[in-house]
Amino acid sequence: MDLLPCAASVPIAAEDFEDASSTAAALMTHHPNLSVIKENGQHVLQSNYVGDAHGSERNYANIPLKDGYEELSLSFDVKFEKDFPFVRGGKMHGFVPDRSVTGGQALTPEGWSARIMWGAEGVPLTYTYHQDQPGKYGEIGTALSDAAFPTDEWFAVTLHTRLNTEDGTPGFTRLYLNGTPVREQTGLTFRSVFSPESLISRFVIVTFHGGNDPSWAPKNADGSYRTVQSWFDNIAIYDQPCRRMGPVVP
Repeated sequence: MDLLPCAASVPIAAEDFEDASSTAAALMTHHPNLSVIKENGQHVLQSNYVGDAHGSERNYANIPLKDGYEELSLSFDVKFEKDFPFVRGGKMHGFVPDRSVTGGQALTPEGWSARIMWGAEGVPLTYTYHQDQPGKYGEIGTALSDAAFPTDEWFAVTLHTRLNTEDGTPGFTRLYLNGTPVREQTGLTFRSVFSPESLISRFVIVTFHGGNDPSWAPKNADGSYRTVQSWFDNIAIYDQPCRRMGPVVP
């Protein structure tokens, strides 16, 4: 778990939202709840979480990578608004193959997903669909610390994921908060076939509260649904193990 800092590596893909003509930024802002705004002189991706009967509206972007990979590290900076209502939990970014499995879908031999979640009170979680999961829905990893995602300040997140390989080596996914390991899943069989379609080929933003019922939703004191926000910046993907030690955004 003692990985080198990502600052020592060159990413295979990166987005800081400073180039208005960026294809990746355009894909990320296709959803109406995702937009680029300016904060303290820098452009960042704003996510509006619109509370509804399912938790909050599903904010989604699917970014294809230039190749397929067995191992990648995803790092980005994030800030939740002050006193962000984490409620019962919600989803964030992660990795998938060409045809992912999420949302309680039936597993396929080449289908899986590895994503980040927040839990109640901002507990950082890994959330993975894999061939040996015990139920219909994805599995949450093991805690490595009692850390929680802060609000009203920028922090760095890294998700390091390695698929199981044809020689029998199991896969894993591990989550870091400001360079400190906070959650992991090991011994994973992400895929039961080793086709190109089973490789990590896409970075996804799938961020929302839920779950899938009103108990997950952000609400006002009178019980009406509420819209809350988070911001993301300096998204980078590396084809080697690394961890971001702190936010690039001041």
